[in-house]
Amino acid sequence: FTVTVHADPEVPLIGQGLMLSCHLIGKIPTNFQVHWYKWERNKNMTLYFYNSTSNGSELVRAWDEHRSITPKGWYENGIVKVRLFPVQAEDRGQYVCAVTGDNVYQEAIAEVIIAGFGSTPRLIIEQQQNNSTTLRCTSHGWYPLPEVLWTDSTGQNISTMAETRIQKSVTELYEIDSTLRVADIASDIISCTVINPLLKKHRENVIAISGKVRVQHNFFDVEAEHETITAVIGENIILPCRLITKHVPPSMELQWRKEDDKCPMGYLSPNGSNSREWLRKEYEKKAEVFKGKEFGKGNISLKLNNIQVEDTGKYICSAT
Repeated sequence: FTVTVHADPEVPLIGQGLMLSCHLIGKIPTNFQVHWYKWERNKNMTLYFYNSTSNGSELVRAWDEHRSITPKGWYENGIVKVRLFPVQAEDRGQYVCAVTGDNVYQEAIAEVIIAGFGSTPRLIIEQQQNNSTTLRCTSHGWYPLPEVLWTDSTGQNISTMAETRIQKSVTELYEIDSTLRVADIASDIISCTVINPLLKKHRENVIAISGKVRVQHNFFDVEAEHETITAVIGENIILPCRLITKHVPPSMELQWRKEDDKCPMGYLSPNGSNSREWLRKEYEKKAEVFKGKEFGKGNISLKLNNIQVEDTGKYICSAT
């Protein structure tokens, strides 16, 4: 027999799920063992061990205290699968599926590359003095090392005029803090773009400056941290959404809606003593909207319980 491995998706995003599959091809021994582990320089980390003469076992890894769900493994029809969720930056590396049976040893290695498609840049006026304006662009949740690009209204690259600091957070994701002084720039439209070189994707924010006044249409923004989320039937998942604002408006309504539905799944109006929450009847046990202290942190995510096939689709988070 031979062994092949496959990682799905090939480049998982931070916070998503990763499925590792080990295929036993050919004549499978009657008695065999499968060992899925992550290769480490000092000590290999076991994900899952399967013995054909007994039930497989899941062994908790050293960093599982950072996960909401521990790795899950199972064997079915010659395939041993392990699911990791949520994926973290430290999960990058080599994963080995080692199979032993009939005095034969076979192994295959999957190289896992992780990417973080960070937050939409937050672009603000940091300081105004005389004819000079200093802009600050911040963003978080990027991996690998991102690129920061400042441009004016003509598309000209003015990044050399900026001071940019990129550093790793405790979760090994990159945070961006970049400032730009616009005293001598004729353009009154400035954009800050953060680029993930691995995904070849970017997030951008634009600011309009007229004299000393920023033209601002919205004083809050909403961002979804992950474009695609992989789920397993029967499990619970979180659809992450974050409210970006310095001050929560005195009157606000948060709404979650499935793209094809005309009627929203539910809404939350967290306005002090007049706080209101509503969920459609079919979602009363299915969905939970983050509120209370979590809302105070800008977390307006939605939890979906007991995921089923019919839950597949696009979900829209909005604030008014």
